Amino acid sequence: MNSRHPFTSFYPTGLVPSTADCPPEINTPVRQEADVVAVCVHTLGFWPRNSLVLMTVGPPGVGPLLRIDLPVAGGEDYGEYFDFFLSQLLQSGADAHPYNRVFAVFFGNTADEMDEGRESAAPYSLDYSEPSDNDFIDGVQALIPPFHRCLVDRSIDLVDIIAVGHRFLWALHLPELTLLPAAPTASVAGSPIYREMVEQGSDVARSYEEFLERYLWDPMETTDASRRDSWLAQTEFAALGYLTQKAEKDVGEYQQIRAELMVWDAALQCAVEMMLGYHSLGVDSSKDSAGSPHGNTESPAPADLLRAVLNRDVGAYLIASLNSTATVQLVIYLACTGLQEALAALENISCRLEEAGTIGLDKSQTKPVLPQNSSLNRYGLDRQRLLNPVETREHADGAAIASMASKLCGHDTLAPNWDRLAALGAIATILEEAAHHKPESLLKLAQAWAYWLQGKSTLADYLLRTVEPLHHGNEPTVLHRVLDAGVLPVWLSARPQPGI
Repeated sequence: MNSRHPFTSFYPTGLVPSTADCPPEINTPVRQEADVVAVCVHTLGFWPRNSLVLMTVGPPGVGPLLRIDLPVAGGEDYGEYFDFFLSQLLQSGADAHPYNRVFAVFFGNTADEMDEGRESAAPYSLDYSEPSDNDFIDGVQALIPPFHRCLVDRSIDLVDIIAVGHRFLWALHLPELTLLPAAPTASVAGSPIYREMVEQGSDVARSYEEFLERYLWDPMETTDASRRDSWLAQTEFAALGYLTQKAEKDVGEYQQIRAELMVWDAALQCAVEMMLGYHSLGVDSSKDSAGSPHGNTESPAPADLLRAVLNRDVGAYLIASLNSTATVQLVIYLACTGLQEALAALENISCRLEEAGTIGLDKSQTKPVLPQNSSLNRYGLDRQRLLNPVETREHADGAAIASMASKLCGHDTLAPNWDRLAALGAIATILEEAAHHKPESLLKLAQAWAYWLQGKSTLADYLLRTVEPLHHGNEPTVLHRVLDAGVLPVWLSARPQPGI
């Protein structure tokens, strides 16, 4: 195996929700290679390169997709390689029917062939004597026997293997496990499913890089640039003020983090309500000028609405809260579960450190730095409750810490709270524009972790690479380690996932 595992991503299809809606060409072994590839690329949102996409199917319809990098040729134990990823496939649907059948789609470098000009200029030719696919097909052919053995060992029914070459689609001739030419690659764009998805508003980027530009939410989007810029400048200045206060005051770390988690929890709840309300408006309703917070004729941008929810003071306070990797881990756990679970984990950590004689968590020290009273009132937070010292148990049993570690490492079978996790990612994206140095890096870390918890490892790695190592102590974080191991959260193979 490589020293670094290939990046993987788990994608809920949401395209074919039930057997009744499932096109017969996908729900039965009848070969329609172009339609299968169309489902893959529309679900992913882009044409993958040098990838294997595993599309699960069963009585509920089409299940989630798993995309992995193709293994590097030479000296690899391909059986171990494939078995590792097959073990992470979704095993059952919501009604307990198994997703125990799979399409395996191997992609080479195909995006260049989907140029509309070339499609219209060149008729579909079935001249397979062209050598452009030879090396790719030879490489895939070498992977098929070990891949097929792994499927048999795991009692997974292989529907078909499709190789998406430079010019042609190749399909499996099962008796000999041999790939045979089937159709031009450009025929995918003309398939019924591809056209139907386009008519429904789905789009397919030519590359992952192009997909990221479309997929990543734009925190700078606004209908009022002057208000946005004012919010960013004032939030940035106020965050520096909160960081200065925390540095100058002899604040007990336990009390400070406890107060910050309570403010984060309130902000997450408000962000969830805003996001659910925004999505429930629909495209037409969202164009109603009455919904604009600034009285503009344009509909409010999601980023504007979130900035309004946070306000400058709370946004600044949340930025200043992320001055340690431990705090960002507690915030992620808070988003995955809830306030009581996060406070219990903090309590466990506090007791453990006190028992070990660690200095810095004394609860008798100066009261914590808090947001302005107007912000606390807006969020319904009781200032006195935030200030009151809390008595801890004499001994920590470690259960809360273990639960937190299990969730952050993806070992828990119970999925996170998806709405709160999405809200965390949105808040972190907004605040990143007003943050600098360590808080900025930890906000990026929070976004990357939220994506990995959803199964989007490639996107998580993309964001994690932008984090300054100095800001997490130059040591790999837990997220670095799970990405290096190539693992996905256990809950992704335990139950169907929402279309986040």
